[in-house]
Amino acid sequence: MFIIWSGNGILVIVAALLGAWGAHHLTEILHVSEHYKIVVVAWGIALTTLLYAKTIGRTTYQEWIDPHTRQKVAQVRRHSLFFFPVFGWAVLCLLIAGALTGLAIFTAFAPDEPASLAETEQTDSAAGTEPEASSPPVSSAPAASTLPTELRTWTSSDGRTIEARLLRILPDRISGEFVRSDGQAFTIEKARLSADDQAFFDQLADQAPPP
Repeated sequence: MFIIWSGNGILVIVAALLGAWGAHHLTEILHVSEHYKIVVVAWGIALTTLLYAKTIGRTTYQEWIDPHTRQKVAQVRRHSLFFFPVFGWAVLCLLIAGALTGLAIFTAFAPDEPASLAETEQTDSAAGTEPEASSPPVSSAPAASTLPTELRTWTSSDGRTIEARLLRILPDRISGEFVRSDGQAFTIEKARLSADDQAFFDQLADQAPPP
């Protein structure tokens, strides 16, 4: 009997680690999608802990007759970890595996959303720019080389896009003031734009009045 476990209760951790290790290697062999790897590993842990709880970790009862008193004497041996029976740990692992399975199935059939939307918003907020607006697609071809421009799609050097109007060229001639369809304004440096958009920006800058 120890403070944190009794009997063979500590072995439930070993069983869980073996289950995780075996399930991980199984996902590598079967080339399981990253979306479901954690589910397979969770089930590996749950099943090995359940197997342990039903075999080595099961509660045992022993009875014999006292030769002096002729009465039955029973001995019960239980296995626990942190005062929680190993079968309870197995049930907990099964519940977690079931929850992860349901979550994986739900997300697999959920409507698709832009995968990098959150990252784009965080990156642009840190850089002082705004993410692309969720408005209908707009042609990236310029309608006219005058300021302010029509609503068009601007592409950044890393491939991200945003639909906005260029209101004016700032005095430094290397950045401009843009406004989205929702009226939110922001500043973007020319160096952050794609090569084609940089050329269009230079064309507008040449036509803009001097500061």
